Amino acid sequence: TRRGVNLAVSSSCLTFTVLQSAHLALCTTTPEAMAAGIRWFLRPLIIVKAPVDEIVFTLLLSLRFTAIVFEEVLLTLNPNSQI
Repeated sequence: TRRGVNLAVSSSCLTFTVLQSAHLALCTTTPEAMAAGIRWFLRPLIIVKAPVDEIVFTLLLSLRFTAIVFEEVLLTLNPNSQI
């Protein structure tokens, strides 16, 4: 249906935008520096006993994994080239 196609297109555009934004951020900043910055911004949540360190650690792991996934996708799409 038309509604399903609209939902699929908007979801894939949003996913593409998020992944490309993460890739651009990882090209300019190390994951450790990004995690330190986010930890600094989330620091006030320690007052309400939010697990800030666990959130930042999870974010750091996902940022490192994102870079690996991008490299593997590039190798899969063009197996003859070297990165």
